[in-house]
Amino acid sequence: MHGVMAVALAVVLAFPADLTAQESEEGTFESTLLKREVETRKRLEAERKLNAALFTEMRAGLLNDDRQVRLQSLRTIMDMKEVDKELLIIDMLDDRDETVRLEVVRYFARHQTQANFKALLSVLEDESLAVRLELIKTVTDYCRAGYEAQDLIHGLLEDKQPTVRKAMLEEIARLPDDIFVKTR
Repeated sequence: MHGVMAVALAVVLAFPADLTAQESEEGTFESTLLKREVETRKRLEAERKLNAALFTEMRAGLLNDDRQVRLQSLRTIMDMKEVDKELLIIDMLDDRDETVRLEVVRYFARHQTQANFKALLSVLEDESLAVRLELIKTVTDYCRAGYEAQDLIHGLLEDKQPTVRKAMLEEIARLPDDIFVKTR
């Protein structure tokens, strides 16, 4: 009971006017705290269920024939918190539309994880010039963050398109000299 009183005192000090008004209306201070805790738990559980339902719906949207539906579903999933989305996003590198694949490569630049970094190797073989050019920006972002990206850089320097090779050389020239010393 002493622990409850200490928590209650801390809450009163933080929100004295709010709790004093509720205390007089609803009874005891402890019952006010318990009601708030129950309400918070109910709200969090409702949010969790809603998030899970939305995630399920968006995951289904990734299979839609319409590119815009897939793209919007992907963007929604990318913005979601507390869902296991990493592998789902990585799988979208195989989407038939280059706009969707571009979105994934850009996401990887903003959300640098080891799994995302490893998935970038598959982008070296992407048929889209735009996707491979975006990969260059993403690879250099990973280099700046300390990832060892020699395999990706080497692959881009051997790309079938001279535009990609040239762009990679230009990006290498912009990287700090000591960038290749760091590893993750």
